[in-house]
Amino acid sequence: METDSNYYVYAYFDPRNYEMLYVGKGKGSRKNAHLPNKAGSAKERQLHEIERAGLEPLIRVVAASLTEDQALLVEKALLWRVGGSLTNVSGGHFADKFRPPNTLHLSLPGFDSARGIYFVNVGDWAHRLWEDCSKFGFLAAGYGRKYSSQLDRLEVGSIAAAYLSGSGYVGIARVTEKAVPARDFRFHGRPLRPRMLSGPDLLHDSEDDDECEYLVAVKWIKRVPRDDARFRRRVGLFTPRRIVASLSEEVKTLQYLEQQFKVSFRRLLAAE
Repeated sequence: METDSNYYVYAYFDPRNYEMLYVGKGKGSRKNAHLPNKAGSAKERQLHEIERAGLEPLIRVVAASLTEDQALLVEKALLWRVGGSLTNVSGGHFADKFRPPNTLHLSLPGFDSARGIYFVNVGDWAHRLWEDCSKFGFLAAGYGRKYSSQLDRLEVGSIAAAYLSGSGYVGIARVTEKAVPARDFRFHGRPLRPRMLSGPDLLHDSEDDDECEYLVAVKWIKRVPRDDARFRRRVGLFTPRRIVASLSEEVKTLQYLEQQFKVSFRRLLAAE
């Protein structure tokens, strides 16, 4: 099926000062549809002021030959850039992808840093047990950089939702250090030793940077024993076949986790 690329993004400009006063998207004659019969909305009042000055608004297409999604994104970019000086009532589509207004003085997670909310599969094999992750404050992956390198997505300050394969979600944590080989991980300043671990094989291939386990240090915010793992079937909870995956768009899962673990992800990400 062919994609319709006949959309455009247009803008209305005040001819008295060339300031942009409205942005929209459409196709065909849509750009001419806003010339008012009455002065009701802010846009209509401004257009009437221009008319009373004996002028007409400048209507210009600023981007053409777009798909509808592309047009919506360009429209939102212009709305964000010009901000409150426009007469648009709606904030436009893709609003959640753009920085909130009046926040340039703040450092925001997801915009100014790579911090985010991530699904992390604990794995729970004989060499990587939830009990060790919970006790010593880490999440792990190994037996090949294909797997362990996924942990590199977890920036310091990110929030991790730990998932125990076959059971459910068992904890919410904040990442405190980037992933390192297991031999370099420290708990209270001390390296992990086999005698400390329920799964001593966590330290397998310790000198092989390709095969060894990599550990991400975390501070547990909430966690539960494996027998109390949180999960609900047939409601669309996010359980990908990956070790690390973003949860930022998984609204149902985020709401479920907030309810089950009594946390607010918005507040957790905003905290320094």
